Amino acid sequence: MESFNGKAMPAGCLFDLDGLLLDTEPLHGQAWAEAVGQFGGSASSELLLRLRGRNKFDNASGLIEALQLPVSVEELLAVQQPLARAKVRQAQAMPGAEWLVQRLQSAAVPIAIATSSGREAVEIKLASHRWLQSIAVRVHGDDPEIQQGKPARSEEHTSELQSRQYLVCR
Repeated sequence: MESFNGKAMPAGCLFDLDGLLLDTEPLHGQAWAEAVGQFGGSASSELLLRLRGRNKFDNASGLIEALQLPVSVEELLAVQQPLARAKVRQAQAMPGAEWLVQRLQSAAVPIAIATSSGREAVEIKLASHRWLQSIAVRVHGDDPEIQQGKPARSEEHTSELQSRQYLVCR
């Protein structure tokens, strides 16, 4: 078996997308800040950091509650989603991400993306990143099988994947 940095090549690799492969987190934060601003709110940097890795419905609900905004989840998302879509189209790759994915692919290591982002959002984010488009196995935050998204991941499942020599990148 080929080695990876002096260790055995993993049996597979499961990647998060936002903030690991693509630098989208600051862009999402900007979109949330602009959206709540349109309803008279102001989100602190600390509050915006707590949104990372969660789905848009949980984020909208959390912001409305934290900032006591006079708006529904649907109304906030109607403003935030177009802002986010426009911003994430320009997301850059995280340093070293493209090299790592290409290295694993050249070694025929199975790769998958597991993200809290919905299918439509993932397609927008990947549109300008050919190196990610070849990753066919994807779990999206809006997949019907997903009962509870992040941060509810099970450490037991993570440990099980790692014990089977899967590299879990989050």
